[in-house]
Amino acid sequence: MKPVIFGFVWLLSSTIGLCQTPDDMSRELDSMPNVIADTYHVTPTLPLTRIVLYSSGVGQMEHAGIVDGNVRQQIRFSGHDVDDVLKSLVVVDDSGGRVAAVEYQPAPDAEATAANTLGQPLTLAQTLQQLRGEAVTLRFQGAEKEGIIFGVENRQMPDSTLEMLNLLTAHGIESYALNDLTEINFSQRELRDELRRAMAGVAKSRQASQKQLDLLFAGSGRRRVTFAYVVDAPVWRISYRLEKRPDAVVLQGWAHVNNVTGNDWPGVELVLRSGQPTTFHADLFAPLIAERPSLGWSVFGFPENLNLISQWFGMAPPARFSQQRSRRLGIGFGGGMGGMGFGGFGGGSDGNEAASDPPSQDEMRLNLTRGVEPVAEQGRAVQEVQFRLSDPVNLESGKSASLPIFSQQLPATSFSLVIDNGETDNLISRRAIELVNTTPHALVPGPVSVMDSGAFVGDSTLERLSQQGTARVLYGIDRGLIVSRTDTPHVDSVNRIDVSREDVQAHRRESFDIRLKLRNEDSEARMVVYDLQLSESDGQLFHIASPDPVDTNLDRAIFRVSVPSAASQELVIRLERDYSDTMRLSSVSTSLIDEWLRGDTQMSPSTRDKLTALATLQRNISENEATLKQLGDERQQLIDEQKRTRSNIESLGSDTAPAATFTAALMELEASIQKLNQQIAEHTKVARQFDDQRAELMTGK
Repeated sequence: MKPVIFGFVWLLSSTIGLCQTPDDMSRELDSMPNVIADTYHVTPTLPLTRIVLYSSGVGQMEHAGIVDGNVRQQIRFSGHDVDDVLKSLVVVDDSGGRVAAVEYQPAPDAEATAANTLGQPLTLAQTLQQLRGEAVTLRFQGAEKEGIIFGVENRQMPDSTLEMLNLLTAHGIESYALNDLTEINFSQRELRDELRRAMAGVAKSRQASQKQLDLLFAGSGRRRVTFAYVVDAPVWRISYRLEKRPDAVVLQGWAHVNNVTGNDWPGVELVLRSGQPTTFHADLFAPLIAERPSLGWSVFGFPENLNLISQWFGMAPPARFSQQRSRRLGIGFGGGMGGMGFGGFGGGSDGNEAASDPPSQDEMRLNLTRGVEPVAEQGRAVQEVQFRLSDPVNLESGKSASLPIFSQQLPATSFSLVIDNGETDNLISRRAIELVNTTPHALVPGPVSVMDSGAFVGDSTLERLSQQGTARVLYGIDRGLIVSRTDTPHVDSVNRIDVSREDVQAHRRESFDIRLKLRNEDSEARMVVYDLQLSESDGQLFHIASPDPVDTNLDRAIFRVSVPSAASQELVIRLERDYSDTMRLSSVSTSLIDEWLRGDTQMSPSTRDKLTALATLQRNISENEATLKQLGDERQQLIDEQKRTRSNIESLGSDTAPAATFTAALMELEASIQKLNQQIAEHTKVARQFDDQRAELMTGK
């Protein structure tokens, strides 16, 4: 006979139910004592009625419906979402009811503990071996046998190996082949209950990623209850359809939503908000235990030389509880019932009368204190942009949908846009629309598909646009408009001169022209918008001198030009930059002063007189310096000639006739040098006088 290997799931039926019918098992479970009586009856989860999706990646889910009496609502969430639910859960029980508690099971329950005790799946033989010493009743071939499990062994037979159960009976140890047994019944009720709990724990373990919250509504009679919570949700997105019309456009917005909640959305009210509320995760599901210092036996004042022993010294100390462990494993202490602080609060519990008229939906959503004690005041939620869909939304779990959220005609202008960022060789004209947001709300960013007479003409994007704000929508290249730009050379001129003591300030203007040529090769006239980025020099922007732009914005200027069909148009823009140079008056050249005096340069009469006097003085100084240089050069020539003459006299001898001739010439040279020295002295004196005059002119004394 071949041995039979029993799996762990088989263990449930073999060890618990071989001698019982399902009805017997149910009656036995029902007769098990309850430590805490549950006065709340479980009802199906209330339907999802309202969803608010945020563009920040969270969603508020609202359930509402009618309950009767004391009700327990059981809702399940993923381990990731349950902390968000506990953090944000709002529960409202109207018309005399109250929110008793929100229960949840963070620690392993009795069933999970029992399943963990059994460990990994075992065969029937292995399980019975672990249960040695337990009393059982065996049934086989219509007979029964009572005894105590002594053990399980394998016996080798000629053709097979049999698994044998050894049973301690009143007559000794008897052996039975497991293959021959039809039922095994454990005599102890506690063991049967423990095995049932273990099997229930095994079944639950397949849903270990799901966490259950029980919402307890206490009250009598039929009444409306609501609960809502915030969890992670896919970011909803928007796309636009833009239909061109004369002097207007029709803008249609479509919202793209994804249902990944695991639940269907059966006719829910859907609200879309573009706000960015602050959101975060907080550890609330797993209990946290504060670590305290251990003083050991020192608090008892035992003598220091006293040797202490304990029979528990060999036991391992309990593991320390850490926040990180509780976050990762979701385990802890306590178990059983937790809550949101609602227990014992709310309508009827303190003798207050419930409202006679049921609240409206909006009142219920904004008043978080209905059915709970008003311990805090809730401020009204204000979001940036909100879209409330007029029709209920039906969307199955795992599916996505594109939903129209608005359609409106907006004032708009079509034109060809030329954006000039200083790249004169690469100017491109683009098809564009400028629209005004006259909707009752801001427009959130998203892609735009542009249609003209029902035909697709291009894609674009739309940035966030406030009410009454304007936006450009660029959707294609305008091939019918040819654009070219040429610049004239820069001209630098002095407009005004100011002199203050020893400094002169020249107020200058640098200017040049941009010549923009526009050639329309299309059969339709063009309105061209030229968006020019203003150039700069030495960190200073040029400004527009002419013509006046239709708009300016920081470093950009906007011009509009109408170009007839099959024609050309030229736009000439003068750009200027005013700046100043400061220099020392003594360093200004005479030629520069003459240029200022001869031109149209503006200056005060005193400045003109001072510059005129300075120019005259500098010319006199220059002439005197030239004369001094000439006299000096002539004297040097005479000195050199004088040296050569003396050399000739020495070589000929002073008593010779030729030497007498050189001596006479030497005397004439000496007289000429003396005359030049006198002239140089006179001009040097004049130079000093000029220096004094210039110093007086510079200082204004």
